[in-house]
Amino acid sequence: MIFKPDSMLPYPRQSFPNNMKFKKGFTLIELLIVLGTLSIIATFVVVSFNGSRIKARDAQRVRNIQEIRSALELYYNRNNSYPSYIAPGLTFSNNGTVYMDPVPENPTPRTDGTCFNENYVYSRSSDGGNYTLAFCLGGPTGRFAAGQQFCNNSSCNATFAYDSSATALFARFSGTPSDADKHYMNNLIVSGKTHGWWNKMDIFYVFAIGTNATDSRLNWKSSSYNATAGVAPTWTAYQGITGNGTTQYLTTNYNPTTHGTNYVSGSQSMGFYSRTQSSGSFIEVGGYDGGCHAAFVNSGGDNYNYMASCSANVFRNSSSQGFFIAQRNSTTSTQFFYNGNLIQTDNISSSTVLNTAIFIGARNNGGSPALFSARQIAVAFAGGALTSTEAMYMSLDVNQYMKSIGANVY
Repeated sequence: MIFKPDSMLPYPRQSFPNNMKFKKGFTLIELLIVLGTLSIIATFVVVSFNGSRIKARDAQRVRNIQEIRSALELYYNRNNSYPSYIAPGLTFSNNGTVYMDPVPENPTPRTDGTCFNENYVYSRSSDGGNYTLAFCLGGPTGRFAAGQQFCNNSSCNATFAYDSSATALFARFSGTPSDADKHYMNNLIVSGKTHGWWNKMDIFYVFAIGTNATDSRLNWKSSSYNATAGVAPTWTAYQGITGNGTTQYLTTNYNPTTHGTNYVSGSQSMGFYSRTQSSGSFIEVGGYDGGCHAAFVNSGGDNYNYMASCSANVFRNSSSQGFFIAQRNSTTSTQFFYNGNLIQTDNISSSTVLNTAIFIGARNNGGSPALFSARQIAVAFAGGALTSTEAMYMSLDVNQYMKSIGANVY
């Protein structure tokens, strides 16, 4: 091999310092260390960011509650009582005076920290002189601790206790409701008492619960008249019961003539919350005592009937989903409500009272089930007649419960 002198090379020879070494790339261990460090930093940033967002939502919640309490005091100063009902997202007004439009809603997501998925909850004493406003914070905010909070007309951080009717109901459960479920059920009962419809019920069933089918058949109003299965409908947690349309139904064991306290001559109501959109002649709640008198809600396609004194008054509705109330508000008048709205009033006279047990998912036809339902029923009830305001509140309260468990249809 012949070596050329530098002067004969086509480019100058490069020279390097004697102490210069060529470096290799990162080792696998070094890369893992770097990636691990970056992951820790990213996690810290995300946690810090999420924590900041929770703090921002909590701060907004506290401001909302302060604003609602201020509006409630303005109302009290003008009316010498607190309002029977306010709801987040709705206008708070009275006799032309608007106090909030709308009432602020709990920021989402609502499950920060140990909080449940629900809006602010307002309830009022029967005399209108006191109120309770419930809310929840994901973390400590100002003078408030994290978790469930309660304000009344005199102070905040009031001590919470379940309503006595809710406590009695929980004791009858064979399963154990979650803390969230207890909270939602308690709010429904408290709202019902606040708005006047609870005390007019004789039987009130909520099939859309989370424990088991047996618990779903409990009468929330008393330990009497728990529903029992003829042929058991399918129960789905947090949704309700669904019949097969041919054989399945429940009996309430409640005969208005012999057991009615609120369901009496000239004051009768019954209804249900349906989660199914379908056509067909079904009976969701009802009975027929063999004479001319019958009382039931009948969903046939888009026809809904309330029978009374040999005659049927019919209203048409485009949906079989939602909350239906049919009632006799006097011995000469019947009414239909859909999702809290008065749809129709008819002048049909009757002073009789149904004399057979009410069935759910079918009609009690003189002791035998007929016209079976295939719709999913979340709530069913019977009792005395409601005022239009009570019917509206009942619809709002029941649907708020359904929203809390993620099963509402309107």
